[in-house]
Amino acid sequence: MAAGIQAQGGIRLFDSEKSNGALNLYAEKAGAFENLDSLGELFSHHAAVAFAFLMRVSSTSNTKLRSVAEQVVGEHNSKIRID
Repeated sequence: MAAGIQAQGGIRLFDSEKSNGALNLYAEKAGAFENLDSLGELFSHHAAVAFAFLMRVSSTSNTKLRSVAEQVVGEHNSKIRID
């Protein structure tokens, strides 16, 4: 509450044998995530596409998936300002 968070929602993005992923959402407005089903469908689809891309890059470059993901995030972060 001190940070102004009044609502929290969690969405499982994917769940596989070796890894899983989730998206945690926070809002200052109570009840902001009453309809998580629609958000879940949207984000899970995008996450599945992104994960498939990372797996393909990992496989074709013979690079660990974690390393590929770290490289993508690093390149993204270098292009934007993170406070």
